[in-house]
Amino acid sequence: MQLVKALVFSAVISLVALVNYLKKKDLPSKKKLILTFAISLFLIIYEFFWSIFT
Repeated sequence: MQLVKALVFSAVISLVALVNYLKKKDLPSKKKLILTFAISLFLIIYEFFWSIFT
């Protein structure tokens, strides 16, 4: 269940960052988008391994 929550949370946050980037199309928005995707990916991997090892 935690993995599903992490996936949904990551998808929503990434979607918000993507929409923000598409509206502004400037460099700070692009950096925030890349950082958000990286954090989302880390969160998904972390939750996946956490569910395996517990």
